[in-house]
Amino acid sequence: MGETCVPDELRTLFLFEKLSDAQLQTLCDHGHIAVFEPGPVCIEGEPATCFYVMLDGELVMSKRSGGVDIVTSQTSQRGVYCGAWSAYVPGEEHVYSASVRVTKPSRFFVLDAEAFATFMKTQFPMAVHLLEGHMVGGRRQSQVIGQREKLLALGTITAGLTHQLNNPAAATARAVADLREGVGKMRHKLAMLADGKFTPEALRVLVSIQDEVAEQVAKSKAQELTALESSDREDQIGDWLDDHGIAGAWDFAPTFVEAGLDIDWLERVQASIDDVDCSATLQSAIGWLKYTIDTELRMNEIADASG
Repeated sequence: MGETCVPDELRTLFLFEKLSDAQLQTLCDHGHIAVFEPGPVCIEGEPATCFYVMLDGELVMSKRSGGVDIVTSQTSQRGVYCGAWSAYVPGEEHVYSASVRVTKPSRFFVLDAEAFATFMKTQFPMAVHLLEGHMVGGRRQSQVIGQREKLLALGTITAGLTHQLNNPAAATARAVADLREGVGKMRHKLAMLADGKFTPEALRVLVSIQDEVAEQVAKSKAQELTALESSDREDQIGDWLDDHGIAGAWDFAPTFVEAGLDIDWLERVQASIDDVDCSATLQSAIGWLKYTIDTELRMNEIADASG
């Protein structure tokens, strides 16, 4: 059991110091104080179920890159927060964006993600709109700028760097690391089956789509696109997914282009979902497609490098 939350203690944290007595009491009513022994608090990629604010102790935050955990911060500052901080954004698949562990016994104020989202929407409705717009707009801006920078970099990359990137052993190691990460995410998707979130009919539709996309990935190797053609197709697919309400549309677009998919192919996927009365949605189908494509592409890379 966690400790009882005391509004006066929350008021001492910079995150909550401007809240009213009623707002602090609301937080305490829906949250609790928990002590974590040295070890993990939350793990990157797992479902984001809680919002954490450190009262005392020390935490280390890290993110995975190339299959390796990279420490991004280590602090003992009271009031630092982590976990489901973006739970108020609708339509997102909420997972922890980083891993957090504590190095010594540490106390946290813990709030359920849904309670945090409700608090934000009811107490700070304007702020939620601003933050949501900033998050989505900033992500899209970074993707557009990043893509253009990649196109420019292709013309100036050095022969030595090219040699390192194309080294078969290095390519295999990178592909294996990415594949391991993708398989880990797929395990979380499989948990949905155990929860009965898809009917047998829905699963048959999704598996059929996976088989088709695996064949499409194999064919895509013969479809060489220029950098500009790839960029244009990414814009088309990103707009289509966005128009159909797909969360993370601009994260999916580059993967789908690499797999050789186009708008016509996505239209057929939507039609196959609409043709049956089942629990499968376009969002779930798109998510399953991406994991399938990522796995097929990484296995292609490993096969090519090994050859």
